[in-house]
Amino acid sequence: MNCYRINMIKLLPEAGIPFPKSVIVSTDSDVNPRQAGFTSSKLWIKRGDVHAVHKEDVTLANTDEEELTLLKEFHQRDIKEAVLQEHLDGDTVKFYAVNETELFHWYYLTECITRNSTRASCGSSPAHRRRRFGSRSTAATRSSARTGA
Repeated sequence: MNCYRINMIKLLPEAGIPFPKSVIVSTDSDVNPRQAGFTSSKLWIKRGDVHAVHKEDVTLANTDEEELTLLKEFHQRDIKEAVLQEHLDGDTVKFYAVNETELFHWYYLTECITRNSTRASCGSSPAHRRRRFGSRSTAATRSSARTGA
């Protein structure tokens, strides 16, 4: 499916859509992010198949040790591949959409993190500047985009 993370990190840049540097790795490897070409001290570690179904499926790691620990935890949970993705400073806008419908829902994740909200509550109130169109409740496509602000 094109909405699987490992497919999206290939398809979006091919379509000319700006996307953070991302590398697919096996969760049973001792990959060194510096050897993968990352220079930032912060990396997002994301499960490679489906999008987040558990709160640790997308985690910001601040050290090499945290990155390796997260990869090992994925492996123990039978997640075969992960995505290492560069962290970009700035606002994070999350959005959900269903192809060929009017459903489009977005919110600022940065505000949720700043206020120490739980992930589940992000976007649940008008204070998060969300917009919602359409009436379908399931999203066939889920992604995130970063603004340049």
